[in-house]
Amino acid sequence: MDPTSSTRRISAILMAEVVGYARLMDQDQEGTLRRLEEFRRVFSDRIAQSRGRVVNAPGDAILAEFGSLPDAVGCAVEIQRELGEHNAKLPDDQRMRFRIGIAAAEEGARSEDGVRIAARVQSLAKPGEICISDTVHDTINHELSLQYEHLGEETVDQAADSVRVYRVLPKIKAAAPSMDRSQQGAAGLRRILALLAAVGLIMSAVVVTAWYLFQQMSPTPAPVAGEISPVLEGVLAVVGVLILGGAAIAAWNVFARTDLDPEDVDSQESLPLPQQPSIAVLPFVNLSEDEQQEYFSDGITEDIITDLGMLRGLFVIARNSTFTYKGKTVDARQVGRELGVRYVLEGSVRKAEDRVRISAQLVDATSGNQLWTKRYDRELKDIFALQDEITGDIVTELDVKLIEGEQAREWRKSTDDPEAYDYFLRGRAAHLRFTQEDNALSRPLLEKAIELDPEFTKAIVQLGWNYGVEAETAWGEFPSNSWERALELANRAIALDDTFGEAHSLLGLIQISHIGDTELGVAELEKAVALNPNSALSAALLGGYLGLRGKSGRALEMVKRAIRLNPFPPNWFYNALGNAYLFAGQYDEAITAFKECISRIPNFMPARVSLAVAYLETGNQQEARKQGREVLRINPQFTPENFMFAKSDPALGERMKILFDNLQ
Repeated sequence: MDPTSSTRRISAILMAEVVGYARLMDQDQEGTLRRLEEFRRVFSDRIAQSRGRVVNAPGDAILAEFGSLPDAVGCAVEIQRELGEHNAKLPDDQRMRFRIGIAAAEEGARSEDGVRIAARVQSLAKPGEICISDTVHDTINHELSLQYEHLGEETVDQAADSVRVYRVLPKIKAAAPSMDRSQQGAAGLRRILALLAAVGLIMSAVVVTAWYLFQQMSPTPAPVAGEISPVLEGVLAVVGVLILGGAAIAAWNVFARTDLDPEDVDSQESLPLPQQPSIAVLPFVNLSEDEQQEYFSDGITEDIITDLGMLRGLFVIARNSTFTYKGKTVDARQVGRELGVRYVLEGSVRKAEDRVRISAQLVDATSGNQLWTKRYDRELKDIFALQDEITGDIVTELDVKLIEGEQAREWRKSTDDPEAYDYFLRGRAAHLRFTQEDNALSRPLLEKAIELDPEFTKAIVQLGWNYGVEAETAWGEFPSNSWERALELANRAIALDDTFGEAHSLLGLIQISHIGDTELGVAELEKAVALNPNSALSAALLGGYLGLRGKSGRALEMVKRAIRLNPFPPNWFYNALGNAYLFAGQYDEAITAFKECISRIPNFMPARVSLAVAYLETGNQQEARKQGREVLRINPQFTPENFMFAKSDPALGERMKILFDNLQ
């Protein structure tokens, strides 16, 4: 027999992450990190007890592997139960809820496939819930005393087939072996006592009523002075019955319903609504037969967000936050609470050959009522006019006192070439995945878009960001060459359209990080924010570098504004937050923010350098040297003299030089 035909071992991949982690960090960074560490211990202890191992724990996420599927699911159930007990002791705004996803991984197969499926499955779980893939469900369905809810089929990037997903329900078929018997007995006793209390109160009410009726049927003696009249007796009796009956009902509701889990109640605090109309655009659903068209529906969504963001009368949530809901079925009211907006736009895109159909609906997130819905059916060549029309319809519905979409239409001058636009969408989709491989993959796509339309401003700027990210992260062999290419593209875009704020953001970053002209760089970032007040990216960059100009107070204000515009911010925002704290002299807060950024992007060199500087400022030479060595590992060509801090503060630059000279 061929040995390869024997049964292969199946392992389980468990992925977990905190829901609303950015919001918790924004409210209380120190407390959030402390609770995260406490909850991680729960994970590590339970995983070890279930014969699993923690593979990685970046940021607020946890990746674990088990040799047994039942062990993984049983462990996840116990983890959620224990975390629920911990959360019950915390105020509502401090509760840290995890979503957990579990998938199977076959020995000998690509390990990243199991991780990718686990990540997709996890993204469908609600706070405090567990979702599992079909392979896991089919294997353990009769092994564990659990119930499951089929959520349908889901596609996974780069996976050949779709995956059926199941939610593990909180109620069990029978007493699960993992449940504490003493807890089961206590719950049963409370139900019995509550039932006896209710019966006793009701019997008391019956006795009082019977006594009153008996008194009424007896011969009535003449009233004596000071005695209660029969009428008053009747009134008191009725009142007594009502009080006792109400007490019985209250007792039953409070004591008997011990099956209610406080984590089932959505107690998340809502973000305050801005004064102006506020909106979140959820990722439009791809209904095309070709799943590879996902980038197109994402691009439509992002363009509508950008168009709306150009309108000064609106408060528009950034793409990074709204795309956390991608692939999930969510209630508009939940989105409104979590993002702090009054309105939510939902939609779908169907692209077939040379035609596109877009359906959109606007929902009042405070009530869940649908305000407006419309279907657009156009030729693909009319896609830009179609996006303008959608923007105009939304603006009209929200009654913003502006010329409908006029600023967006002015900005739309970027391209009239659908093919160039398609290449741009694919290139941007790859770039936004923020890996070295995807950054390289996006470049020829963006270059092709520019080749088809040499005046495609947005594609030119996107390619500039591609080179800028390569330089910042030292992904390229010669960072200086990457900066120069980014500078060329930024100037080219501004020459084509000086009103495009993102081009000024790119130029500002280059001026500060590469050229070392902080005054000019900050001025460019200020211009970018003025051109597009809804750009979280521009606000975060400005906040991260305002401290270089001695404006630490406004720096913090701008970064917090960026996080408000993007409540689920991209990872590099924590570097901007750290810089703002650093220049404000709040070194402990800066260190916390830089560590958070590094936990999410381990090789993000600017955060490593800034963390070394923060440790220098606190006098912690040992940690400063440790981070300095990491910087040189990431980029052996790094020289502190050329870093932005050294250029803006010569004394600090000298201390940085001494630090790096003594690392060897």
